[in-house]
Amino acid sequence: LRTVEALDILPLLEGAVQEVVWDMNSQNLTRCLSSIAKLRRAAPEVERLTPDIVDALVQKSPELTASQVAAAIWAAGELDLSDNEVYALTGDLLHTLTPERFATLSLREVANLAWGLAQLDHREHSILGDIADVATSKASGSNRKESLWDLPMIVVALTRIGYEDKAMNKLRDAVAERLQRKHMMQKLPDWSLCALAWAWPQDGQAGLRDMRCLLEPQLKKRRFSSRLIDRSWLGPGEWQSEVR
Repeated sequence: LRTVEALDILPLLEGAVQEVVWDMNSQNLTRCLSSIAKLRRAAPEVERLTPDIVDALVQKSPELTASQVAAAIWAAGELDLSDNEVYALTGDLLHTLTPERFATLSLREVANLAWGLAQLDHREHSILGDIADVATSKASGSNRKESLWDLPMIVVALTRIGYEDKAMNKLRDAVAERLQRKHMMQKLPDWSLCALAWAWPQDGQAGLRDMRCLLEPQLKKRRFSSRLIDRSWLGPGEWQSEVR
């Protein structure tokens, strides 16, 4: 739906959601929450639909696939949920992500999950370690889009939350190795370049590949200010609006 159409039928949607929400399956509930997250910037009123959908998702958490959990957490990070709603969603959904289920996620889904947790400031060490581990295991086989967008987003998300561990160092090494192939640095989107420059350690910690010598020439070539680099943690959407 376009924004205007969504606002026009919002009263009808509210009534319909209340009637059918408990009969909706986990896939439709997740899609609804994701759609609201995508519409909310242009039409904040659509967030009135979220309480019933969040309640139903929490009740159906055992039925959600790992992909649906990642999508729901991403959407929650984009929405203005109450503390109780955030606690219920993260508590009930994240505990379903066993290591085996984690391994089924694509890098795009891992990035969405990581970004949602960063937006929610969720700092549970074990889940962040699982994200770092699965991203590291998939980095070497990532395709170009995953390498240029999803890997930087995961690194930035975990850095935002303040996650530091051996698993994070291994992730940085895997990302650096992947991006040093076939002139990938020159192909990095502007946001990804600035975000990696923001997130990458300055002090050349032991065990980390020195990416800064590869990032700096690209930053100078594209003439990004320190302010734009420092604002990249906001995410590609917010960052692009500042660039314009």
